[in-house]
Amino acid sequence: MEYLVALFPAALAVYFYVKWQRAREENIHLKAGRASEEKLSMTFRALSSEALEKSNASFLQLAKETLGKFQEKAKGDLEKRQETSEHVL
Repeated sequence: MEYLVALFPAALAVYFYVKWQRAREENIHLKAGRASEEKLSMTFRALSSEALEKSNASFLQLAKETLGKFQEKAKGDLEKRQETSEHVL
């Protein structure tokens, strides 16, 4: 019986040590998971920002080209109308 009484504090100490180690390891894994999640979030933000920037640049380039074509056509139409009005007068 005295043997069990002496063993109880040692067993209790081992139990709490094991629990503490598991909690510590779990905390390490949680921190690593949070760091990975933050890194992934930052990467996604950077990639989406880059994609949006390229999309906007492409849209503006297409808009400039389209506007340029319409301006050229309008200029040609204006010149034809001016020539026609000069011939009429």
